[in-house]
Amino acid sequence: MSPFRSKAQMRKFAQMVKTGEISQNKFNEWLGETSNVNKLPERISKKKTGGSPRKKEKIKSIKSKSTKNKRVYISGSKRSKSK
Repeated sequence: MSPFRSKAQMRKFAQMVKTGEISQNKFNEWLGETSNVNKLPERISKKKTGGSPRKKEKIKSIKSKSTKNKRVYISGSKRSKSK
């Protein structure tokens, strides 16, 4: 068994006890394994997975002779200009 990781998880399991999905003994066992209930975070955020598999395009802003800003998209070694 593992202890509760957040207050939200503890509330969810308490609701499951009321609906009969888990037993009161199992809930009490998990509650006993939780070291300090008052120090639990409200919620646990999801872990970041490292982003998308492809690289994000870098954007550089340059000025042309007509003093209008243009963006240059750099993706790997290929360069393309957009207006």
